[in-house]
Amino acid sequence: MLGIVVFTINTLAPENPLNKLPGGFMMMAFYLLIVCMLTHSILSTLWPDAPIAHSDELAGANLAWSSPLEPLRLPGKSKLGDPRVLSAGLLMVMCALYWIFR
Repeated sequence: MLGIVVFTINTLAPENPLNKLPGGFMMMAFYLLIVCMLTHSILSTLWPDAPIAHSDELAGANLAWSSPLEPLRLPGKSKLGDPRVLSAGLLMVMCALYWIFR
């Protein structure tokens, strides 16, 4: 919603202060990312998940990993579904794309 508001303001009023920010529209996306991350962090700190009565109900705590490396410790359904293999494949693709488009 915030992105739509900023786009509309910049389109309808091109001389507004938002268009004077250094970096142009590409930096505007970065600034919107920072605002969204701060909003998410503040709101999730102010209103954490309420405790649930039944353990089979899905809640935020059940949907999140305990650490960022936990997905790499989970076994995959097959050899190609192993998160370590998928992570290595993604890293190789990203390196190849960097080398092609540098």
